[in-house]
Amino acid sequence: MSADEALGGAGRRLWADIHAARDVPAHLMPLVLNVCRIQDRLTSVVDELENAGLTVTLLNKNGDETGVVANPLLVELRMQAATFSQLMARLGLDKLKEHSSGKPSIADELRSVS
Repeated sequence: MSADEALGGAGRRLWADIHAARDVPAHLMPLVLNVCRIQDRLTSVVDELENAGLTVTLLNKNGDETGVVANPLLVELRMQAATFSQLMARLGLDKLKEHSSGKPSIADELRSVS
């Protein structure tokens, strides 16, 4: 399976950013693929949060409201962002700032979210 088949749009852009900025040894390719998959997940979670809101209403089994809590997607966003940052640092890509186009990379934009 190629990266194009395994990744969504955000992951493919990060894949391209990484390969444009660095030569990636073969033994690190699975880590790069995982960080790109996390990029896709982060993008999905952010999109979902924009539509769902930052809080959710809890209901009991009868359908009555029992309270309002932070959206569980916020926890997932923090966990995925932390893992993303750790993997980028492990790959030596934590300093990846700009794509060859001069625009901030997807990685840099994501670090600003976390």
